[in-house]
Amino acid sequence: MLVKCPHCGRIDKAPDEYAGRVIICPGCRKQLTAKTYVERSPAPAPQPSEGSPATFKARPLNLEHTMSRSGRSITEETIYSDRGVSVTTARIMIRGTTYAVRNITSVEMISVPPIRRGPVALMVVGILGLLILGTMLSEDAPVRVQDMLILAVVCAVTAGAGGWWAYMLKSDYYVVLSSASGEIRALTSKDPKYIERIIAAINEAIVRHVSVISDRRQDGF
Repeated sequence: MLVKCPHCGRIDKAPDEYAGRVIICPGCRKQLTAKTYVERSPAPAPQPSEGSPATFKARPLNLEHTMSRSGRSITEETIYSDRGVSVTTARIMIRGTTYAVRNITSVEMISVPPIRRGPVALMVVGILGLLILGTMLSEDAPVRVQDMLILAVVCAVTAGAGGWWAYMLKSDYYVVLSSASGEIRALTSKDPKYIERIIAAINEAIVRHVSVISDRRQDGF
């Protein structure tokens, strides 16, 4: 049967058994009751002649996210939204990039440890300086005590700065989306709790999408 949206006027095809049920218009995303739409003029439409514009053809109604087994309408629900990341039951939007939930097979978090070459080099330089100063003191080298103290402070500060730098470096945590085409590192952050919340939301979206598909199969679609 043909169904016409009273909000935007779009006409789509729908199975006859959905008559009287509440569905969602794929054009304006508003709810409507499925009723058979009948053209006001019963006269058949004339065949288009060469050079004339093509006549309108009704498009099949996409019911993938509109009907459950019980006949209730399924709307796109937001599961998570924070800091430029939004996860709904149909899509994942990460800082301007959208991923369809139906294409995601799994999601996981991976961590990449930081590179600490710079901090380690500073610590090595500072520690070596202190060792050299200690050797010079034990051999009674002709160096003023004041100069030795200044060098000792510089070496200690250098080693301490390297240690603090190494401590402040954090691992990078990634949201990795897996699909039939491969893996994508969709998001990175140094906050593992933030990444864990996003992964939990994506897992929930995948589970709910699979549940909708299962309902549709049991309905025979």
